Amino acid sequence: MALVASPPPPPSNPSSDSNDDFYDDEIQKLKDLKNRLIERRRFLAESILSSSDVHAQIERLSARPEPRGSHDDKLSVLLKSALYHSKSDSHRLAFGVTAFRFNDPSPECQHLNPLLGVRLDIRNGRGLVEKPYYMFCRRVSPSSDEIRIHRHTIPAYVPLDGYEQTFLPLTDEGYGGSEHSHGSAQPQNLEGLIQCVRRDLVSYTLRRDALDQLRKELGLAEGRSRPKNFDAADLSEDGIDNDDDAASEKYGIEEINAENADYMTLRIVWSDGRLGLIKVSVDGKILRAIVLGSDDKRILGQERVLGEGEPPVYELLSRLQRLHESVDSTAARGQSTAPSDASEP
Repeated sequence: MALVASPPPPPSNPSSDSNDDFYDDEIQKLKDLKNRLIERRRFLAESILSSSDVHAQIERLSARPEPRGSHDDKLSVLLKSALYHSKSDSHRLAFGVTAFRFNDPSPECQHLNPLLGVRLDIRNGRGLVEKPYYMFCRRVSPSSDEIRIHRHTIPAYVPLDGYEQTFLPLTDEGYGGSEHSHGSAQPQNLEGLIQCVRRDLVSYTLRRDALDQLRKELGLAEGRSRPKNFDAADLSEDGIDNDDDAASEKYGIEEINAENADYMTLRIVWSDGRLGLIKVSVDGKILRAIVLGSDDKRILGQERVLGEGEPPVYELLSRLQRLHESVDSTAARGQSTAPSDASEP
């Protein structure tokens, strides 16, 4: 057979390359649409299967005696998943604390297993469940009924170490007895510890939401309140904060933020140079208010307006309004009497 040389390849056509790119983009769009439709179908299926009518029908079918096997074995994986999510949501709605058995996968902690896990679900002001907090407790020894906190995700503003020493005391024979034992036969109270931890977490969430709501009503930047030392990159090239413009200075307030991470001290800055510090209690009441003028001297009258009677932090907006009105009226009286009081400092 004679060998024949293959013809040279045709010259590349730019229009064909662009057509290939166009078809690739269309294929990718169709794939993305397919994934979105699959996800929507799963969501709708779980929503339908989680309805009360479907649950009632499942209960009726489950009540019927079956000669072979159980009805649960015939349920689809999707239905079982929907039932699980429905029960989990109902539990988290009714109960804020869940206990469960947990095995630490770390090789160095295998001798401590099994652990007692505790999950705390906290709802914010919008009714949404935030990221849960966890505590894991272990036995002091295999033969002991006393427990200690092994690991946790509780924030630092909760005095967990103090609660542990108060509610989970150890006897002299237990691990760490010489350091943590109170020398008494007081029984351990895990429920009391969890109640205190949950109270602090709920109080923190309420204080944070109250400050966010206050910032929103004052017309300041929406969303989470920024820390006292915010990044200078938030400023525009002309040095003006992009979040808080001049039009948002309601009651003359330029800034209101939390002084620390536990939201128990609020810092207020007025446009006339005044500075205010509000001390908030654990249960959300205003314990003390300090107002400093531009000369760094305390203004006791304004402090009484803000903190008199220990009002809840949710009433801080009305107190700021009263303070603003009193300052305006005082300034108006000062202007009207300025000629006669010109000699006064």
